[in-house]
Amino acid sequence: MFGKRQLFDAGIKAGDCLVAVSEGGETSSVIGTIHAALETRLKTHFLFNNPSDLLVQKIERSRKVIEDSRVNIVNLTTGAMAVAGSTRMQAVTIEMLITGLAFESALTEHLRKTLPQHIVQKIVPVPQTPLEGLKRFEHLLRQLRQQDNLKTLAGITDFEYSIYRTHGLITYFPDEYSIDIFTDTTERSPTFKIPPFRSTLEKTAPPSWAFVKDPARTTPEAWNNLLGRAPCCLTWQSDDYRNMNVAENIIAHPPEINIDILYTYKIGNEEDLSRFAVVPNAAVAFLIGQKEIKHLTETSQWFQAFHKAGEHFETRSAIAIGSKRPDFVMKNFVANEWNGNVFFIEVDLPESPLDLFSHLAAKLVLNNISTAAMGKLGRLNGNWMAHVDATNKKLIDRSIRLVAELTGFDYDTSCLAVFKTLHEMNSWSEEPRKTISPVAYTIEQIERGTIHV
Repeated sequence: MFGKRQLFDAGIKAGDCLVAVSEGGETSSVIGTIHAALETRLKTHFLFNNPSDLLVQKIERSRKVIEDSRVNIVNLTTGAMAVAGSTRMQAVTIEMLITGLAFESALTEHLRKTLPQHIVQKIVPVPQTPLEGLKRFEHLLRQLRQQDNLKTLAGITDFEYSIYRTHGLITYFPDEYSIDIFTDTTERSPTFKIPPFRSTLEKTAPPSWAFVKDPARTTPEAWNNLLGRAPCCLTWQSDDYRNMNVAENIIAHPPEINIDILYTYKIGNEEDLSRFAVVPNAAVAFLIGQKEIKHLTETSQWFQAFHKAGEHFETRSAIAIGSKRPDFVMKNFVANEWNGNVFFIEVDLPESPLDLFSHLAAKLVLNNISTAAMGKLGRLNGNWMAHVDATNKKLIDRSIRLVAELTGFDYDTSCLAVFKTLHEMNSWSEEPRKTISPVAYTIEQIERGTIHV
């Protein structure tokens, strides 16, 4: 119901098009948007990464939309992943690639029909088909696997690990790529059971290990820049939830998710003492493309803003992703009181209307760094992301399946074990509840023989 209501709130109308994306193919809120689109007779596409026949066999809500002839099914089955237990890596990457190529192809076609040719050539310098886009993606992967880049990725991983292993904090400072860092850092919390982003209203909550701040914009400006539009928050009241037939406790206490609450997450240039109140701490510039990398010159307004934001931090470093390594970056950063490293990833970033390949490069770099750092911290079980949180039905089910996979217990037995852990954790103080995974704790207790099921 939530997804359906949100789509109607967005003002959908005949002639619109819905692209619904669910990595697992079973996310109820995403499926809700499909039902709303069908009621409004929209063109509807559904992208997911699991085998269709398995979803149809096992999950009724998935079957209803997959077998509906009005829905265009795009099955992007990913298969077994090198590091499994989450969709944050290969599954989301392939969906980002396919949807991005589709949108850019459609946008290019539209621009060529509506704008003068000389303007189109400035916006879309090279004609790009989806097949050409796929070849460019394969080229990007080959470049990232080159020896120099692998060494750099390992260096960034070691840097982050050295901060986190001694309970330190990292704050990323991007310019135009806040959303890429925001996505990766927020994903880390439920996937690896580390503290989530903290609102200024949460006085006692532990700070997130990684955070993102825009050094050149205030928090409202930063949110607008991150989204490319004004934020759209939920303002539903008790009657709205009652009409959606939700639980009584939600009707009695509607969650506050309005614009004022959003702005208590200070991602702008306001000083945040919590980011450098503990040692070690690091301010990390994150810049993509030759235009952004030039921000690291002393005369750049962005550099001056970052310098001011980073002056209280113990370490100041930079991650730069671009097509060539500018000499001025190395000289400038080292010569101007910067006591950390400049990590440069050298890849081609072809221009396109949505800068798709720059965003893909950012995602691939950040996913690899964060997953590898969490692995070094012991937050992987073999090749399983098993230190997951269990904060909603989807994650509780994932937790149970991970326990079953890693202990050999059946689903029902694993379910009982996980819920015993969750009951025990309710009595813990906030710090361990925010940092200890119920999955990892359950497995550990089973191995020790202290959980009997």
